[in-house]
Amino acid sequence: MENNEPAALEIERKFLIEMPDLEELIGLHKATVTSILQTYLISDNDIEGKRVRQRGRSGDFIFYETKKKSLSNLVRIEEERQVSANEYLELLMSADTTLHQIRKDRYCFNYKDICFELDVYPFWTDKAIMEVELESEMQKVELPDFISIIKEVTEDPTYKNRSMAREIPIE
Repeated sequence: MENNEPAALEIERKFLIEMPDLEELIGLHKATVTSILQTYLISDNDIEGKRVRQRGRSGDFIFYETKKKSLSNLVRIEEERQVSANEYLELLMSADTTLHQIRKDRYCFNYKDICFELDVYPFWTDKAIMEVELESEMQKVELPDFISIIKEVTEDPTYKNRSMAREIPIE
C-alpha cells in the first residue's frame, strides 16, 4: 500500500525540555505514544536529507520515506510517502552507515487546540525534545504550562535528529 503525499512546507519550533512525568502525560493529558526507528539514507547532495521511518507499537508498524530540504532553521520542504515493508527493507540497503539509527518514543498531545510532539530518546533520562508545527512563521503559540522548558533549540543544529545520529549524545 503506497500513499504519495505532496511536498509540503514544514514550519516548526523545537524546545529542549526537562523530562516530564510520562504517565501523567498519558493519563491526564491524553497523550498517544508511538515508537519510531529512523534511519538516514545516503543523499545525492548536501541540500536534501533522506530518511526512512518505522512507526508503530508491538509489531504493528507503518513505514515512510521522507525527503527534506531546509529553507531556514524554522521552515523546510518535506515530501513524505508511505511505503510497503518490502520497499522499506530495500531502502535500508541505502542507509548512510556514518550515521546511527535514531530510536525514540513520540508522545502526541493537544494543548489549547495545538498538537505538540514530545520525543523521548533512550540516551537521555532527564530531558526530551518537544516540537510544535505551525501554520505560519508568525503564529503565536502558548506552550503547555505543565512542561518545564530548558530552552528553545529551533535554530540549534545540535538538536536536529540528523545531528544526533552523527554522534549519539551522552547522558
